[in-house]
This record gives sequence, C-alpha cells and structure tokens, in this order.
Amino acid sequence: MGKDIIKSKYDKFCLRISGVAVVLVFLITIILSLIFIRKPLDQNYFSLIVINTAFCVSLVVAMAGVYKQNQLEKTTYGKLWPVFAIMLGATYGFITNILGHLFVFLTIDVLKYHVFTPILVGCLASLLCGPLAYLTARGVFRLNRQKFLLLIVVTIAVGFCAAAILTNSQDWWRTSICALGMPRNENSEYYNITLILFGLLSVLFAYYLRPQIRSLVAKGLLDSTSVFILTSLYFMEMIAVALVGVFPYGLFEWANPIHMFLASFVFFNIMPILFFAFWFFRKFPRKFLITSYILSLIGATFYYLTGFVNTSIPFAVTEMVTIVAILLWIILLLCTLSKMSNPQYEQTK
Repeated sequence: MGKDIIKSKYDKFCLRISGVAVVLVFLITIILSLIFIRKPLDQNYFSLIVINTAFCVSLVVAMAGVYKQNQLEKTTYGKLWPVFAIMLGATYGFITNILGHLFVFLTIDVLKYHVFTPILVGCLASLLCGPLAYLTARGVFRLNRQKFLLLIVVTIAVGFCAAAILTNSQDWWRTSICALGMPRNENSEYYNITLILFGLLSVLFAYYLRPQIRSLVAKGLLDSTSVFILTSLYFMEMIAVALVGVFPYGLFEWANPIHMFLASFVFFNIMPILFFAFWFFRKFPRKFLITSYILSLIGATFYYLTGFVNTSIPFAVTEMVTIVAILLWIILLLCTLSKMSNPQYEQTK
C-alpha cells in the first residue's frame, strides 16, 4: 500500500502544535506569575492556571485541527467545518478542563507543602497541556461515526462524573439527576454544559448518518415518510436535551416550568421512536427490532417502578437507565445501518 501523504502531514502538524502549546503555556504562565509576584503563588493560583490553560489550549487546538484537516482533504467535515470547529473545540475544552481538575488534585497531593514557584507552575502546566494538545489534534483527524459517537459518550461520562463528584449536594441521587444542575449546588455548570454539549453534538452527529439513510431509502428499506418523522423526533429530542441544560431548575422562578416541560418532553418524545419501531424499521432485521423492544421494556419498567409504584428506587436511577438504553440503541442502530448499507446485504440477508 502507498504512503498516506495526508496522514503524514497531519502527524507533523500534531507534533508542531503540541510543541508550540508547551512553549507558549510555559512562557505565558511565567509572565502571569511575575505580574502577580506580589501575591503568594498558592494552590488556588496553580489550580486556576492549569484548569484555564488546559481549556484554552484544547479549544484552540481542536479548532485549528479541524481547519487544517479541511485544508488537507474536504471529505471529513465539508462545508460544515466551521460548525465542527466550534463544537469540537468547546467539547475538547470542556473535557480537558475536567482533566485539569484531576491533574491539580493529584499534583497537590504529591507535592503537598512544596512552594509553587513561577517556573514550577509553568513546567507543570506545560506538562499537562503538551500531551493534551497532541491528543486533541489527533482526536479531530478524520472524525468518523464511531469516533464521534465515542466522543459523545466520553463527554457524557466525564461531565456527569465531574458534576456528581464536585457537587456539594450528596443526596442529589434521591430525586432526579437534574438536581446536579441546580444553581444552588456547587459546580452545577458541569452538568448543564454536559447536557448542552450532548444535545448539540447529537444534532451534528446526524450529519454522519445521511449517506447511510439515503442508501437505505434508495434500496427501499426505509421510506421517506418514516425518515421525515424520525428526523423530526430526533432533532426535537436533542434540542430539548440542550435546552434542559440552558434552563436548569432554580435558575429563575419563571424558568422552572420551562425546565419541567422540557425534561418531561425528553422522556415522552423518545417513546414513539422505540415503541413504533415495528413501523419505522419494519424492513430491518428481526434481531434489531427484538433488541429495540427489550431496551424499551427495560426503560418502561423502571419508569413504572419509580413513577407509579411505591418503591425505594429513586427516579434518578430511571433517568440513568434510560440514558444508557438510548446510547445502546444508537450503537445498535449504527451497526445495523452499516450492515444494511453494504451492497451485498440484499443477497445475504
């Protein structure tokens, strides 16, 4: 096989941009430290520097990486590359911001009473930001459906864990997971931003499904009416999820009914897709339909137990089970679409 020239060029780009990130972070950190030299360089200053530089580096590198990728080959992002640049930049910045928290915690635990000098702060910040810059640049290179879905899953997992660990409310799980996003609780922004990113990334994810959907419509395995209804329900679902994060409960009194309506809509809007799978996906393999209804049954059972039966199971469990079931269903759908898009599918099914 011939050498992949584009991959080779992008590898060099990743190394260069990570090197630039290390140098710039070190120099800027030193300068900021000298400006505030009269103030003690305590752990809070170190934490502030590391977390913010991790976010800024990943944000800029992801956007630059998408731009570079679009220059080398326009097949990955196409005309939507500015949208991908902004969304991927925000997503990687969010994830690395949380990783910065973890890095700070581990570093402070190791160094303990060590004095944070400007050079030490610069070295530690560069030590974190260099690898993050490289991994971020590699992460946006030739982003396909699998990598994009993995990014969505990682965003949900990292954001939810950060919100649950950093909150000051240890009883959030007794009611709804939306308690993590209530402004009265510390670090509620992590939960709300997770919902916003999840909704917007999922809308953008539909961009990758267009070729497979068109292929199945051309084969007669999906009809245009089903696709229109599914698309409408899907976009309404994901926009509603994002808006739940925009309007967390307790932000403003007038916004509380909006939050409750959107949260209920998210649950009830997904039901037609799963319950009417026999009509939407009537020409799909039987295994797909059976698995879809098993996942639906699991979600409906927990919803019944926590909503209509006097049990000790908190509603937060139902919400988490529903999220996992939906993610599993999306993975199942992707695998099925890939299989059915194969030109040999009709002869081997």
